[in-house]
Amino acid sequence: MKKYFIIGLAFILCLSIGIITYGAWLNNQGEFQIMKRMSENVLEVRGAKIGC
Repeated sequence: MKKYFIIGLAFILCLSIGIITYGAWLNNQGEFQIMKRMSENVLEVRGAKIGC
């Protein structure tokens, strides 16, 4: 019985570490995409002087 408990505990621990690692990876990828979109969101506008 103790053997199954240890195996279950190890499985839950590995699953938790995997979910945390996956979440950190998703966060990093999301920040990269946001920075990429922000850098592409630049529009150059040329103006002209108006004389009075």
